[in-house]
Amino acid sequence: MILEYISPNRFGVNFNLITWSYIMNQPLVHDSQQIVNRIKYEFRERTKKLGNKNEKGTLLHTLQVEFSYIVNEIQRGPSFFLPKLLSDYQQLLKKIPN
Repeated sequence: MILEYISPNRFGVNFNLITWSYIMNQPLVHDSQQIVNRIKYEFRERTKKLGNKNEKGTLLHTLQVEFSYIVNEIQRGPSFFLPKLLSDYQQLLKKIPN
């Protein structure tokens, strides 16, 4: 079984999103706050080049709205939704122009 997992480091969050395979005798634990912190940091860094004009109808505003729904679901939803939500987040990142 392969899940998206964020492993903690000495600062509390590892800033490398890794694909983590289940290893025997090691529990699969998802800390939703660490995941949210990680994706917020990554989203902020990826959208910096879009500027700060986030008026309704702009690409930045659309991305921010979709991102906020994903974050809300991660924080409030059940943990078994995490793989799908992280997949949705990866699709959202692909919409950001390089």
